[in-house]
Amino acid sequence: LSLHDALPILAYRFPDTLGLPISQTYTLLGYVYSYFDMTDSAIVVLDRALQIRLRLLGSEHQGVAATRYTLGLALRKKGRYEESADQLREALNVQKRSAVKDTIAEANTLMMLGAVQADLSQLSSALANLNSSKALLHANVKNHTRELATCNFYLGTTNFAAGNLFEALSDLRTALREHLSMSAEQNPAVASIYVKIGDIYNAEGEYDQAIAYYQRGLSISTRLVGPAHSGVGEIYQRLADVFADNGDFTQGLAYGAKALQLRKLALGENHPEVSAELENLGDICCRSDSYFEAIANFRDALSIREKENGNGLVESMGRIPSKIGHAFQLSGRLDSAKIHLLFGLYRLLDLPDANPRDLAMAYKWLGDLQSSEGEFSAAETS
Repeated sequence: LSLHDALPILAYRFPDTLGLPISQTYTLLGYVYSYFDMTDSAIVVLDRALQIRLRLLGSEHQGVAATRYTLGLALRKKGRYEESADQLREALNVQKRSAVKDTIAEANTLMMLGAVQADLSQLSSALANLNSSKALLHANVKNHTRELATCNFYLGTTNFAAGNLFEALSDLRTALREHLSMSAEQNPAVASIYVKIGDIYNAEGEYDQAIAYYQRGLSISTRLVGPAHSGVGEIYQRLADVFADNGDFTQGLAYGAKALQLRKLALGENHPEVSAELENLGDICCRSDSYFEAIANFRDALSIREKENGNGLVESMGRIPSKIGHAFQLSGRLDSAKIHLLFGLYRLLDLPDANPRDLAMAYKWLGDLQSSEGEFSAAETS
């Protein structure tokens, strides 16, 4: 509210309402909006700040690079990863060309660009940028700094995504030691590290260890950022998955419903991550034999993806119809199952880089259906 109050005062004191003081206020508002998960508002005010600074300072100014960096973080939080990467690359190019070097700023931009590339599954580029960031930080700051701890965290999560579980666990434990040395368990980043370590144990099938780390992360996050924060929703989702993997579908569905509610509150009804939550909830419903609840969740997830992408096609728009078909198949509605399985498969085949696992599952489900209907030759082909 104080920052909002500052805008008319600044406009009165500085008749050029597109001046640098207002740009700075917009930037501060962007930080506050982003912290409170008001990401759309953050993007709007940060873009206003960027346009003012471009006009007054030119595209090669370090202040413009800093605003692009902050806007890139907000775009990433919204799930607009390509746009985020574009802003971070522009910021990095300005920082590298500048005659006055700010090594820490450059290292931070490299780090966040690597994190966004990991979001986009560009894992080789992500690891290269993250390791470059770590090298710059090692050369210019003491070992136990927040920046270095954050870089080790992103290296851990990216190595995990690349299947390098040993390296991931090592990076995450290093990040945990660094954060604990600075702030004990008074930092939300510590909760994130506990959660990612839980992911590794979950991937290795050590469910009790995974649940313990997730619940420790949940306790810290709830205490520090409140029970309605989006980060709390992410932990609920992981707990939903691990309980479902362990056969406890009642707990899985309960945590999944909490995760979905928080995602909608934090990100809006039509965010890609809401679609992902609905798809995940549908998976748990399907595994617990609640087929029509699963179909309803899958359809809601697909509707969000289709609204978001218009005439474009993304992988989930083929995968989700296949899952709807599979749920119909399990419920005994074979005609509806075949329509959806064929539709999902055709969509997947239209993608230039469809996930082989999604394609394999779509073919398997279709083959199972064809076999049950006596179409043995077609089933063998599938």
